Amino acid sequence: MNLMIRLLSCVLLYLCATAYAPQIHAQQPDTNPKPLLVPFQIDGKWGLMDTLGHEVKAPGFCKYIEIPDDFSYYVIYGNDDAPRYWLMDSRSGERIDLGDLKSSEPILKIDEVWFYQFEKDNKTVLSSPITLESYVFDDRYRRIEAI
Repeated sequence: MNLMIRLLSCVLLYLCATAYAPQIHAQQPDTNPKPLLVPFQIDGKWGLMDTLGHEVKAPGFCKYIEIPDDFSYYVIYGNDDAPRYWLMDSRSGERIDLGDLKSSEPILKIDEVWFYQFEKDNKTVLSSPITLESYVFDDRYRRIEAI
């Protein structure tokens, strides 16, 4: 009888533990990767550091850094010896080469994705640094403006 009570107690304890145990779910991957390089400004000069605080690009490597809300890329205003504007990947520090960037401001927004105007191979290209989706136009559409 004593053995029977112990056995029933163990079964009851197991059932209670499994019934009220919190459900464990697999962690969802972060779809918006965090930047590995972070802009900083000192004495009016812009630089980049990694997430541990080590300087990657010394202050003065560019005139200005424009930072979108999601930190997925940076718009770099180059110095006199560099292109006027260019896009930088915030994780690798590499130039996002979609052509020659015509303006530092995005020109078009489609479904929450900003598109910039580039020129590449004598064609006008509207492209997004996030999705890398592009729309190519011939010479007739060299001048595109937002209204």
